[in-house]
Amino acid sequence: MYNVVYMDRCQIKDKILEYRKVSAKKNAVKIRERSSLWKKNNRDKVNAGTAKRRSARNNLTTHWTTEHWIFACNYFHNRCAVCDTPLDGLFHTKAADHWIPASSPECPGTVPWNMLPLCHGTMGCNTQKGSTDPVIWLNKVYGKRKANKILKKIKLYFSIVTVLFPLDV
Repeated sequence: MYNVVYMDRCQIKDKILEYRKVSAKKNAVKIRERSSLWKKNNRDKVNAGTAKRRSARNNLTTHWTTEHWIFACNYFHNRCAVCDTPLDGLFHTKAADHWIPASSPECPGTVPWNMLPLCHGTMGCNTQKGSTDPVIWLNKVYGKRKANKILKKIKLYFSIVTVLFPLDV
């Protein structure tokens, strides 16, 4: 006859966790390489996830998906919403920016009508803007006339997104 050993659920969970720990230690380099490659090939998902985590950390509304991010990038032709720089250029990368900063009490959260694709890197718009008020920052960097033109373009985008992606709470 066979000798059957019965284990309760807790013992099974412990064995599985132990196996995963040992496996993770053995394959740490492979796991890191695979993770790095996935992040490189899925920048849109990484950007959307980063914005959602930041919003959750600040206890803000989170209604932001990869679909929203791709729509935003396509709407602005894969260019910065402010300075029109190509987002996959040599010196700048894409950044999902909270237009009204997440640290601001007026921030509506990580929602499509507060998120924009901005250039990030040395002298990038996302880097320069930081957590300052966007209108004050635009006026300081571009002057009142150009700032108003940029704000008009961004407000039009937000009005379109508000209709296309209503918040279903």
